[in-house]
Amino acid sequence: MKHLLFSFLFLLSTTTLVCQEVVRGKVFDSETDGELKGATIKVKNTNIATTTDENGNFQIEVPSVENVEIKVSFVGYDSKTVLYTDEEPFLQIGLKPTYTELGTFVVTATRSKRDIYDVPVRISVLDKEGVEEIPALSADEYLWSIPGITVSRASAFISASHVSLRGMGGEAGRTLVMIDGVPVNKTDGGSVNWNAINPEDIEQIEVLKGPGSSIHGGNAMGGVINFITPTPQRPVEGYLSQS
Repeated sequence: MKHLLFSFLFLLSTTTLVCQEVVRGKVFDSETDGELKGATIKVKNTNIATTTDENGNFQIEVPSVENVEIKVSFVGYDSKTVLYTDEEPFLQIGLKPTYTELGTFVVTATRSKRDIYDVPVRISVLDKEGVEEIPALSADEYLWSIPGITVSRASAFISASHVSLRGMGGEAGRTLVMIDGVPVNKTDGGSVNWNAINPEDIEQIEVLKGPGSSIHGGNAMGGVINFITPTPQRPVEGYLSQS
């Protein structure tokens, strides 16, 4: 009896091993071709699952049946289900990034990302669409469309355009100008070389109207102008323009 039971268990385990196939593949970003580390690979209707390694590669055992559905998911990407067949020994699975439309967020008023309606100060925002609609040749030209800002420049060839907020235009350096939170005012007088700011690199402009010295220092007595640059979506990007 013991011999028969052992033979039955051995036969069952052998059958289980024979009925499994190893599937190998790679998961990547369909837009940038970058490998996705830590993506979840799961065989549908089973508890079989694994994750991709640092190069986006994976291998997983699947039941030896005609139709095996494999679901691939990763945070920030649309999930994808692929059908495994013997004709495709190595799966190339590209996931598409998913984008969620959010409200307007600002960082200038509190140094942390918050909804504009949760900020207890007066702040104006020129968003990406507004920036794209303005054919500005220099960064200070964007400010003309924002109320409450005084902008003056003697000519286009003079780099030091005079920009002031809240009536603090009598003395230079009382309006703080930043790029991604980094001040660009000159230390010897507080002026800004507006010709050195590339208007093509601006995605959003946040203007804090009123004293911001408690957060940004003495140069922010009149207010703060913060130019936000876009976050690259690909490993290598570029642009070409002429005027």
